[in-house]
Amino acid sequence: MRVEFDSPVAFEYVRARAPIPAVGVIGRVYVTRFTPITAEFTAFKMPNNLIEDYSVRLVDYDIYGTANLTWTVGINVGCRSMDMSYLLDCADGNFTVKGLHFSGAFRF
Repeated sequence: MRVEFDSPVAFEYVRARAPIPAVGVIGRVYVTRFTPITAEFTAFKMPNNLIEDYSVRLVDYDIYGTANLTWTVGINVGCRSMDMSYLLDCADGNFTVKGLHFSGAFRF
């Protein structure tokens, strides 16, 4: 992950790399033949005492509906939230993204 903050006064960034194996579930319900609603949930937590000065917590969920216009084209509308906090050596941080999203689905 790389996060940058840029202002007229200063430029700061932090960069951290770590594999994050996660556990998750996904479910899909078809409201109509061409309109599924999908829910995804993913989480990971590395205990603080596993490795000294390292900890990671991730919670991610996404709920979205798809309107399939044809067999190959669809429109997605949903709500997503991702919340992550980390401590890597001396760097720590929190990262939260949430809100409404729109996307397209193209299948062939």
